[in-house]
Amino acid sequence: MQVVFDIFSKSALVSFRGTTSILRGPFATNRAAIAAGEAYCLQAGWKPDAPVVKT
Repeated sequence: MQVVFDIFSKSALVSFRGTTSILRGPFATNRAAIAAGEAYCLQAGWKPDAPVVKT
């Protein structure tokens, strides 16, 4: 999962499980964009408390 805040368009670019999406916003701050990106990934199945599997 990666969330990038675009300060010019006030949007968030979210990359999760090989899919890239743009959350248009507008988001007032980087923190707001990151929170929206995390909510998006949670809805898509991200489990932040899951144990890390080393390969």
